[in-house]
Amino acid sequence: MSPTVVIADDDEDLRVTLEIWLRETGSTIIPTADGREALEALDENVDVLLVDRRMPVLSGDEVVKQLEETPFEGRVIAISAHPPNDHLNETDVDDYLVKPLYQDDLVDTIQRHAT
Repeated sequence: MSPTVVIADDDEDLRVTLEIWLRETGSTIIPTADGREALEALDENVDVLLVDRRMPVLSGDEVVKQLEETPFEGRVIAISAHPPNDHLNETDVDDYLVKPLYQDDLVDTIQRHAT
């Protein structure tokens, strides 16, 4: 079964690229441009949240902190140009990918966490 993935990233070019990569694997993709949209998209049918740490409206860090208020029970993968830090570290999320992202790494990470 292919996972349902919410992609939360304000960089439209990157978001579209990630969407293309993951659709090639058969995943269902819900693209969102900011943290508020991501939180609204999360429900019990979503397997993975792929969230950029730095976004307008609501940052990825803030999204992670508010996950308990959603019906989402899936896995969280943070993406960032910066390594983990005190505000969001590897214990807050299931995985952490540092940009630039590569298709094989992303697909492998999603598949590993979606099962």
